[in-house]
Amino acid sequence: MKKIIYIIAVGLMSQLAFPTSGYAQTPNAIPYQAVARNSSGNLIASQNISLRFTLHDGTATGTTVFQETQTVTTNVLGLFSVNIGQGTPVSGSFSTINWASGAKFTQVEMDATGGTTYIDMGTQQMMSVPYALYAAHSNDAGPAGATGATGASGTDGTNGAQGIQGIAGATGANGTNGLIGVTGANGIDGTNGTNGTNGPQGPIGFIGPTGPTGANGTDGTNGTDGTNGTNGTDGTDGTMGANGTNGTDGTMGANGTDGTNGADGVNGTNGLTGATGANGIDGTNGAQGTQGLTGATGTNGTNGLVGATGAQGTQGLTGATGTNGTNGLVGATGAQGTQGLTGATGTNGTNGTNGTNGLVGATGAQGTQGVTGATGGYPVHTIGENYMGGKVFFVYDNGQHGLIAATADQSTSIKWYPGTNGVATFTNSLAWGLSVGSGSKNTAIIIANQGLGDGTNYAARICNEYYVTIGGVNYGDWYLPSHAELLLLYYQRAVVGGFTTGYYWSSSEAGNSSAYSLNFNDGTMNNYNWKGDYKYVRAIRAF
Repeated sequence: MKKIIYIIAVGLMSQLAFPTSGYAQTPNAIPYQAVARNSSGNLIASQNISLRFTLHDGTATGTTVFQETQTVTTNVLGLFSVNIGQGTPVSGSFSTINWASGAKFTQVEMDATGGTTYIDMGTQQMMSVPYALYAAHSNDAGPAGATGATGASGTDGTNGAQGIQGIAGATGANGTNGLIGVTGANGIDGTNGTNGTNGPQGPIGFIGPTGPTGANGTDGTNGTDGTNGTNGTDGTDGTMGANGTNGTDGTMGANGTDGTNGADGVNGTNGLTGATGANGIDGTNGAQGTQGLTGATGTNGTNGLVGATGAQGTQGLTGATGTNGTNGLVGATGAQGTQGLTGATGTNGTNGTNGTNGLVGATGAQGTQGVTGATGGYPVHTIGENYMGGKVFFVYDNGQHGLIAATADQSTSIKWYPGTNGVATFTNSLAWGLSVGSGSKNTAIIIANQGLGDGTNYAARICNEYYVTIGGVNYGDWYLPSHAELLLLYYQRAVVGGFTTGYYWSSSEAGNSSAYSLNFNDGTMNNYNWKGDYKYVRAIRAF
């Protein structure tokens, strides 16, 4: 079965920075951050998972010095963070691990259902960062290095000839001694021994995790419903006219006047639409018709007409819609990870052999002291410097290494994959690296997986084929930046220059049909971008 977890960084430095004095407290924990994926490469998002960490001594299968279990919930990106050493111990004690006794290896196991049926995710040797735990003893003196052999002495210069003896004076005071001859020039110094090879550079510290997203602001309160309009008062019924007595029909009474319209409903305050106002007051019935003359017995007179119904009351006004609640602020970006440990100093080179003593030179003047030559060293680079075909936007190792960005976009509209929309089939290229240093590997993986495709160009290929010539030198090792490298480039966008406010592709794949991109308007990272979308591209290279 495929491993279903992808490790972003192991042993991220957090509170494991070196002590600033002999009294600093070293915490007994190692931060660990990872992204969980299933066997199809899809994120395991917003789900409880179980982890088991085992620390082995010496080798990947060596003695278990500590084991613990932890349960954690992934976020919507499948990301989770724990501290090794703060879980439920199974065996050993984290605080008593002897970090100075030799190499240590971390074995990670996971149950994606939150149970105890663990699957082995692999074992990896801890490098420099976890050994900050050993820094608690950093003030203890180490053994002194061996003293280098003494360099050869230069040959002595030839002694000058003895000065002429002064003439003996007359009997009395001694005559003045003759002048002392000028001291001969010093012999040539022996050649200095070659300098010892410098010790290897310590590894770069990992970038600290991104700070959590700020909470969403609370929703605005819904407006209250508008008050219903009051019902109009029913009009009084008109008195029924008496039947005519065998006479002519009485004159028809006039129609009653229309009833007054109901009062308008009160305007709702920021609420839902007010209910329809009640019907208006019924109109008053027409007046009783005049009594007809008594006539011959005949048919009954027709009843008077019913007064007209009053008009419907005016509908209440629609209440105003409530305003939307303010969005929560975006959480601050996490701090830069602590610089990795400095590599040990190399041993001193062997001193050269002593030169042969020179002959005693004739008396002569002392030679003028030569000017001391400047001490050699490595060049130091700074952010914003024009260097090796682009502009420096990230440095480490005191400015000796870093990342360079091209000074203009390589494309303003290009896809992540080389296929015709709706025709080509998306595939997982396995370019899942997110951290600094992953962009070059991701680019090579994408090109190996995608090849020429349908013949159209695409983001990784256009960066790989980009080159620039400056001062007769071709710089051609460019690549599509990873998730973290693109974020560093966004932070220095004003220094590098030439960016738009649109989305830029990264080389970090998010799934079968999507990849990460970054909005250079507000720094939003999106991992749901369809690989067939057209976006901007800016190439980078390392030095």
